[in-house]
Amino acid sequence: MISLCLVDVSFFAVDNNWRTVSVDFISLELTLDASHVYGGDKKFLVESCGEMLLVDMYLSMEEVDGDPGFAEEVYEHQAVLMNERTVKFKKAFKFMEREKSWVEVKDLGDRMLFLGDDCTFSASDSDLLPLRGRSSVFFSDDELGGMQGRDLGVFDFRNGAPTSEVYQPVLASTLLGYFS
Repeated sequence: MISLCLVDVSFFAVDNNWRTVSVDFISLELTLDASHVYGGDKKFLVESCGEMLLVDMYLSMEEVDGDPGFAEEVYEHQAVLMNERTVKFKKAFKFMEREKSWVEVKDLGDRMLFLGDDCTFSASDSDLLPLRGRSSVFFSDDELGGMQGRDLGVFDFRNGAPTSEVYQPVLASTLLGYFS
């Protein structure tokens, strides 16, 4: 998975080799901006308060329950019959443009990060209703089953653990509707 992020007037990406690159809008040149950040199964870039953050997501794989509805010979790889399940978010990093490096962030402060395969954004908990509090990561997850990956999980970055809260699609769309 490649993660993309626009910060100020710079367009950044983390590629499949965990390198951070930027694209110059005028020349369309690709520049290596920071070395590898190893760890995690997925990387998310997100702009927060004018800074670029990189968040590591750790996953486990689970078999899909029931008949997928297609003949098994259609599947070339067993991975097609597997679901990703979010286990944890172990680390977040802040991009230091001058040093061209990533520095680990221990606390997100009052920031709430929203991470999905198609979109990432952040907000201050003071800008929202007091739903969760500071230093939370909201993410799409398959924890409820039957919701086809449309439920919203919550991870408390301060104590390093997922919460027991999982929002179903109606509540998740209401929550995310505050930002549209």
